[in-house]
Amino acid sequence: MRARTPITVTGLLAAGLALGQGLAPSGVGQIAPPAILPVSVPYRLSDGLIVVKAGISRERPVEAVLALAAPLCVAAPDLAVQEQMKTQAFIQLPTLYGVVQASAVNPQSLAIGPHRLANVPFAVFDMHGHLSKRPSGGQPPLWIGASALAATSVTIDPERSVVVFRAASDGLPRGGWIVPIEVQDGRIFVEARANGGRPFRALLDTACSGSLLPAPVAHSLALAPEGTAKVLLPDGNEGTVSAATVRELAFGGAKTKDVRVLFVSQGAGLEHAVIGTDALLRFRVTISYAARRIALERIKPPSRGPARPSVG
Repeated sequence: MRARTPITVTGLLAAGLALGQGLAPSGVGQIAPPAILPVSVPYRLSDGLIVVKAGISRERPVEAVLALAAPLCVAAPDLAVQEQMKTQAFIQLPTLYGVVQASAVNPQSLAIGPHRLANVPFAVFDMHGHLSKRPSGGQPPLWIGASALAATSVTIDPERSVVVFRAASDGLPRGGWIVPIEVQDGRIFVEARANGGRPFRALLDTACSGSLLPAPVAHSLALAPEGTAKVLLPDGNEGTVSAATVRELAFGGAKTKDVRVLFVSQGAGLEHAVIGTDALLRFRVTISYAARRIALERIKPPSRGPARPSVG
């Protein structure tokens, strides 16, 4: 049997969360009393993924991926055993290689640093192992999705390398660009443009280090491939993925230049674009699920940015 090849060797393992058909609304946890907000939690970048320390019911801190494109918080099976999670039913979870069957569990408490939540909807699945086709040892066993993030407003500050949680009712910061968002099944979509072309729908995904374009968008821009690779696509067929650079990527009034993107140049591609951390972390990003808006503030260019998307 032929082994599946990830769309990228490094950095884009989590893109699968962005490519599925979505889940029914899963509910959101509640801030546990006493509510002490705002709270700042440090993060680090691992292959372009935003990683924080978090603990579940027994509050044993583990590394956790901040995953805007995940409708639910997802725990790896070993972590679920440690935390004595009780499975309730099977659910359908979207991933890069199609919709998979995951186990829904009883709602959990979740502590992200001093930020504490109760009754957070969870699923159990080996997300990293599934997406990378490699053993998950040493990888973050927890993915923090919208079932926790949507309880507050969330600011990702690349200059300070912190995630700030504020009350959901707090206003958005001034001095940047305010961009309307569509929240569908807990996932955040914006209207974007590349190289001044026609607008297209794009998913914001902090668990994806690169940005991805649907093939029709890439072809309309006449992007020149800078590299290609043969891969096994989500529909099970072999295809070709290409890398290219767009001169300008815009969402709302915010614009950033020279963004390297991936697109399926041969085979079944994406239904929508994905904007990953390579583009998002050029701004300070504040997400207000309640207001259906995000704020993007310009920051100083980092001396070393997130991992660049690559093929091969």
